[in-house]
Amino acid sequence: MVIKINRAKIDLPELDLLKGVKEVHPWHDKQDVYKHTLAVMKGLKSLLKRNPKKILAEKIGAYTREELLTICAVLHDMAKPDTIVYQSKDLTPCRAHEVIMSGRIGRAASVVRQEHHERVAGRP
Repeated sequence: MVIKINRAKIDLPELDLLKGVKEVHPWHDKQDVYKHTLAVMKGLKSLLKRNPKKILAEKIGAYTREELLTICAVLHDMAKPDTIVYQSKDLTPCRAHEVIMSGRIGRAASVVRQEHHERVAGRP
């Protein structure tokens, strides 16, 4: 799947692996993780519209606050397919998915960084 962060288009095929993964948990009732991630991104977009552009444009390292929030929204559940435990039809937790994903951030960050540098250099 290709996502758009500001003007950059970033190819993250790992997002497609979330399709069909259904987590059953008190705060994820049979929710497809892919659709949940898209809903989080949509919710973030709505939230960003209500915040001052000046704050969102502030840089933290090489990225703006808006870019970092978008990256977090996209990546927050990426390790769930690897951590889902089918305990019963009523409970399928994804224990430690955030820990697993934190170990993978380097790869995702390098993809985002490459796309960012290409955008800054004026390449499509």
